[in-house]
Amino acid sequence: TLAAVQSGPPQHLASFLSGSQRGANSWLYSIPNERNRFSNDEFRIAINTLMLSPLPDIPLGLQCDCSSPRSMDTHGHHVYACRSRRSENNALHDDLRDLVLAMGNRASPRNGSTRNMKPFLCLSNDKGESNRKEGDIVFPAGVGPHTRMTIVDIGVTTAASAPVIDGHQAPVEGKAAEDYAQRKHEKYDANCNAVGADFVPVIIECQGYIGKDGQKLFNG
Repeated sequence: TLAAVQSGPPQHLASFLSGSQRGANSWLYSIPNERNRFSNDEFRIAINTLMLSPLPDIPLGLQCDCSSPRSMDTHGHHVYACRSRRSENNALHDDLRDLVLAMGNRASPRNGSTRNMKPFLCLSNDKGESNRKEGDIVFPAGVGPHTRMTIVDIGVTTAASAPVIDGHQAPVEGKAAEDYAQRKHEKYDANCNAVGADFVPVIIECQGYIGKDGQKLFNG
């Protein structure tokens, strides 16, 4: 119950709120197919995450190979956020990118959406150094509520962020995703607008919450 979760660790409440968003658990009711299928281990991890249960594959006190002094918790919150675990996080990122691409093509068949044409989101960083950051997907004719060229950038994060775990930030539904999206807007909006494009960050928390920009794109 919500009362039981509220009395526990803050990262559990953050995960609970993220997974409570409408549609966050729709994967439980989806019919498996070639593109939508869990292995036994993947399904077990997904159920444990949904139920806020420890993951037996992560021993208590296991230290991550990143620079963080924090041990990996048995619920996997650090794994979801750790930047050094790029292979796992990139795989999830790429799966989401392909899903958004397919959804966009179905919604706007005229589009010819592509991952090959990638206008740069940012040509230089704050220090003026070259930073050829590319978007993940380009919809040349727009998509959903967007009527001009739309550049989509995918982001994956966790509701149980370090500030929440450390007690510096109260758990709020979607805060990790919305903060991440805001940082992307601040970095890339101006550059995209300069080439006549809308910038849409699609940020998804591992526990289920989809950022507002992504919601508008999917529902538009």
